[in-house]
Amino acid sequence: MIETTYSIFERNASNPEALFFIENKATEGFWIWDFSCENLYLNHLFLKNLDYSVNEQSEITLFKLLGISNPEKLIEQLSDVENHFTLNYTKKDLISLSCEVAFLAIKDFQHKVTGYIFSNTKIIKNELSKKSEEASDNQIFIQREIFSQLEKIAEIGGWEINLLNEEVTWTNEVYSIHEVATDYVPRADAGLDFYFPEDRAKIVTALQETIQKHLPFDLNCRIITAKKNIKWVRCSGRIFLKEGKPFKIIGVFQDITRQIEQSEKLRISESTFRGNFEYAAIGMAILNEQGAWLEVNKRLCEIIGYNEDELKKITFQDITHPEDLDCDLELLNELSTGLRESYQMDKRYFHKNGSVINVRLSVSVVRKNDGTPYHYISQIIDITANILTKNKLEDAIRKQQAVFNASTHVSIIATDKMGLIKNFNSGAENLLGYKASEMIGIQNITSIHSANEIKSRKAELEITGSENDFAIFSSLSHNSFETREWAYVHKEGYHLPVLLTITEIEQDNLLVGYLGIAIDLTEIKKAEKEITSLLEITNDQNDRLRNFAHIVSHNLRSHASNFKMLLDLLVHDHPEFKENEFINYLETASDDLKETITHLNEVVQLNTTLIENLETINLHEVVELNIRNLLALANKKNVVINNNITEETTVQGITAYISSIINNLLTNAIKYSKEEGEKYVTLSCTTVDNLVQLVIEDNGIGIDLKRNGNKIFGMYKTFHNNKDARGIGLFITKNQVEAMSGKIEVESKLKKGTTFKIQLKK
Repeated sequence: MIETTYSIFERNASNPEALFFIENKATEGFWIWDFSCENLYLNHLFLKNLDYSVNEQSEITLFKLLGISNPEKLIEQLSDVENHFTLNYTKKDLISLSCEVAFLAIKDFQHKVTGYIFSNTKIIKNELSKKSEEASDNQIFIQREIFSQLEKIAEIGGWEINLLNEEVTWTNEVYSIHEVATDYVPRADAGLDFYFPEDRAKIVTALQETIQKHLPFDLNCRIITAKKNIKWVRCSGRIFLKEGKPFKIIGVFQDITRQIEQSEKLRISESTFRGNFEYAAIGMAILNEQGAWLEVNKRLCEIIGYNEDELKKITFQDITHPEDLDCDLELLNELSTGLRESYQMDKRYFHKNGSVINVRLSVSVVRKNDGTPYHYISQIIDITANILTKNKLEDAIRKQQAVFNASTHVSIIATDKMGLIKNFNSGAENLLGYKASEMIGIQNITSIHSANEIKSRKAELEITGSENDFAIFSSLSHNSFETREWAYVHKEGYHLPVLLTITEIEQDNLLVGYLGIAIDLTEIKKAEKEITSLLEITNDQNDRLRNFAHIVSHNLRSHASNFKMLLDLLVHDHPEFKENEFINYLETASDDLKETITHLNEVVQLNTTLIENLETINLHEVVELNIRNLLALANKKNVVINNNITEETTVQGITAYISSIINNLLTNAIKYSKEEGEKYVTLSCTTVDNLVQLVIEDNGIGIDLKRNGNKIFGMYKTFHNNKDARGIGLFITKNQVEAMSGKIEVESKLKKGTTFKIQLKK
């Protein structure tokens, strides 16, 4: 904000010390230089001495008043001199006014200088002021006494071109800038040769416009000095008229190389910062003291979902999670008051869509000259994915630890590469009787194994040396894991049979240890003994039952034969009995008894056959044999039998059983074929995994499975009014299939046909 000149006076000259200084010293006027603003304050008397009006006061700058472009040099000079010295002012008409000056430093509450009050105590009268205007104009820049003080303060030189005689005049500083001796005679045309070719045209154009249009100029150009050094200079000038015609051009010449270099460094620094700011991989922002966003980069907008315009309408407080706001504000206050230069914290923002974003925030401060904050720079990294991963990992670790601790019936022990115990869960404590504190970091895993078993394993693996006891475990798990039975030694000294799985533990593809998971086999071993004992008893009982069945079937067959023979003798001796109704009943009963005993004997033989007797059988050949045997019956019933089984198909079984099964099912298919139309029986097979499925399909009269499905393989079960049906065939077939570890299924519909599917080992 540009202040009024009166406000400068009111702020700096209202204290008693300043008023006393002005009243006693400012006999020829005074002026105030406040560092915080561009304008100067000049009182009425001083304005009058400089030929300025009150309305022109706002146009007066330090450069116009003293010809100074570098205020720091004047400040340095003021700190090195007494409070009285001589200043050469430039009046409105560019004539010099020399005054003796007293000055007073203005200080703030911290005693820091913030400006100066200059009181003009005396105007120095000399002959120059009495000369004519023409004489004064000609001597402005050639009087060393007048300009020496200005050159020292501002490091600036003066020059003049007399347009009437083309005479060029330089001050000492101009000679110094060009790096030529003071006896060098400057000329207008030769002076232009010092300029870069690109800049020479600019100077020529400026001089021409000044002469033709009477316009002042101010240019930054490059010169090559007499010593071949490249310098940046500021060249400015204005024209003076005499009787309305151009008379001379007077100007200043300043070496600004250092300022240009500093400006370029600043530009590069600003450009670098701007590039880093805009295209940074992290979010960046500049905020004011109230927390409002002044500038934000693209990445920050992506992180929190707001565009730049939306962010500039809110503060960081508006999108900070309430639980994190107080901590953030406390750290920001410490930064603001100078207790810290920066801070970093993890916090949460609310995304525009309402979700929570986890970020890592780093904040630094840029301060004003008085140490108060100018603005804050924030760097924001989105760590939401990291937090989620961390939470998942912690959750997995908690679950793993819970499983580890909850496995009270499973021993889990982890070791390092040398077998030193690193983890010992509650299941291991329960199994072995040790506390984890007695084992972790103290005992080697070999301490809980039987010494004899270790010795035996070492011999088996050809490992020598007692120091290599753990090698029996590390070598066995070289393929990542190994499972086998071991014997653990309880704390009280007795042995426990366990099933132990040893697994390698890797980290970053490097082996770091081993994990042993053991299950107590004590109860299983007891159960095995009981089962073995029961099996022995069962086998003995089965042997006795088989013997009993053989005896019973043999004795019943003998008695049935004797009974039949007695009936035959009776009829032979008494032929008239042949027509006796009761004798006929007895003969029928005798035949039925003999047939039943025969069937029972077949079942007994079936149940005593062992699976170990299975052999490889060519299924195609067995089917062909049975087709030939039944061909006459099939022709009689006009039934076509199709054998689609390939010649190389084999199964594991008992030849007699396979033949009996095929014969029985083919016979039933022929016997129960439909009365009219095409009749067929088709045999085929498929292979699934290690099983062969034999399919026997017919288009006969079918079976009502809704009524008979649950008893189709029962003994003495019949499903049609066939006088030859006995109900034993399918019962024997099912038992024969199962005796060979097979399986039989049936699908059937009345008047559609029946399909049997038999699975046997390949």
